[in-house]
Amino acid sequence: MLLPRTDKTGQFLFGADAWAGSVLWWMVQVILQLRLYALYGCSKRLLVLMVSFFAAEVASML
Repeated sequence: MLLPRTDKTGQFLFGADAWAGSVLWWMVQVILQLRLYALYGCSKRLLVLMVSFFAAEVASML
């Protein structure tokens, strides 16, 4: 039996869908950044640069 869709349900599903996409995108970015960090010999300078840009990206998306 299907439940009736209300505006509140639609808004929740729309928000959950947007967040799910963002979280998946951030997970992929973290994996790629870890690979770059390893590729460049665990460079602390690169790590600081990547973390700062990643934090700025996440902050801008919120």
